[in-house]
Amino acid sequence: MKREGRRAQVDLRTEAKVLSPLISQWKKLYEHGEVDAASFAGAFVLAYLSVRHGRWTGGRLDASAYGGGAVQDVKSSPVRKFEGLEELLGDVSRWFKEEEQEELTVLDILSTLKLDGIKKNKDNLANRSLVCWLLAARPFVLMFRIPSPIEVLKMQARGERVVTMLTSEEELSSKHTAPLRYMEGEKLHSRDALEFLVHDLAHMEKFVDKEVYEEQWDSSGACWSWTRRGLAEVEYCISDMNCCCTHLLKYLKAKLFLARDRSSSFLFHACWAELLRSFGVERGSKEEEAMEGVGFRAMREDESDCIRKHFRSRAGLNK
Repeated sequence: MKREGRRAQVDLRTEAKVLSPLISQWKKLYEHGEVDAASFAGAFVLAYLSVRHGRWTGGRLDASAYGGGAVQDVKSSPVRKFEGLEELLGDVSRWFKEEEQEELTVLDILSTLKLDGIKKNKDNLANRSLVCWLLAARPFVLMFRIPSPIEVLKMQARGERVVTMLTSEEELSSKHTAPLRYMEGEKLHSRDALEFLVHDLAHMEKFVDKEVYEEQWDSSGACWSWTRRGLAEVEYCISDMNCCCTHLLKYLKAKLFLARDRSSSFLFHACWAELLRSFGVERGSKEEEAMEGVGFRAMREDESDCIRKHFRSRAGLNK
């Protein structure tokens, strides 16, 4: 696994010509069940960093970065299964003994060495997400296309979250733009294939945050029920927001206000009431009273606790 020198940074088209043939082979292995999804995603990231920067690791990783879970007996695809990956990674004898290199797995690398050269990789986010996926602690759904907001919403309602891997030479050669409607208007986010996958990893880390996971699960399920009845105002905020339910309610109310401003026939109060019913909030309840104040005034701590407790108690009911 030796490598001579360092590869200079290259543009997307040049990267794609190197990566596409390899990733296409690996995808076939995945489709035939010869490598697992998490190892495939890890190999994808490692190959990308090797081609893009030459240097792909920033040194040893502390096990606390991924919670210190036991990795010794966890099954992961060996690096040698991914043809061409050993050559891209280069000499790893500094970190792994010769006998370890023979059966070196993707998990061995990701749980031992920091990934280097990834934007917005605070606190080794990419390592943590990929290792925890390999440890069956991240409910990812691997897709080879960018899903619609409704598809993402349905996954979250099941307690899952997408990770998108774009694999064709054309997809690897370009950046991908998804329109996201924000409160102040439309913004466009353009990302290459590596950035897109890492962005999904980041969303998962927010989604599984133990402080808000159950709240997101229930609110996603309820909003999926809501959008099926033709109220599509919430599609984008649900698919791209992973946050506390009180923040989500503020955003949803703001979207309804915008809909009201666009059309005098839009019945704000009726839609807000319907949304609360889809969340299982009973008329005249303390939960309804707390939610009515969202966005109009500073929320008291007891109101916030009441709302969050309600969503947590319903987690999984809308699967």
